[in-house]
Amino acid sequence: RSRDRSKERQRSRDRSRERQRSRDRSKERQRSRDRSKERQRSRDRSRERQRSRDRSRERLRSRDRSRERQRSRDKSKERQRSRDKSRERQRSRNRSKERQRSRDDRSKERQRKNKDEDDDDIMEVVVVQRKDKEKEPEPEPEKEPGE
Repeated sequence: RSRDRSKERQRSRDRSRERQRSRDRSKERQRSRDRSKERQRSRDRSRERQRSRDRSRERLRSRDRSRERQRSRDKSKERQRSRDKSRERQRSRNRSKERQRSRDDRSKERQRKNKDEDDDDIMEVVVVQRKDKEKEPEPEPEKEPGE
């Protein structure tokens, strides 16, 4: 009987130990699951940080592209302004030349008129002189004294 009780206690201890081991294994599995979850969360955070960096980089690139386009538009406008100025200077030079030509033409025209008038005056003088000559009586040949 004593032996039976001893065996019984032994079995009880064994069961108790078994339950403890079972609880320990259960806890271990739980810890394992927790570690696994933690690793997953860590990967997720890491991925999120990466995405965040990527987005940030993309925004920077986008801003750079935008700035580049702006610079390009500015340059284009600048070239256009330059061409416009150049064209305006050319037009100005052309107008200036045209005014000069116009002045020269008028000047030539005045000179021509003046010359024509001078020529007319000269012709008048010549005509008047001719008429005067015709009016003058022919000088009689001088008589020799003693005739």
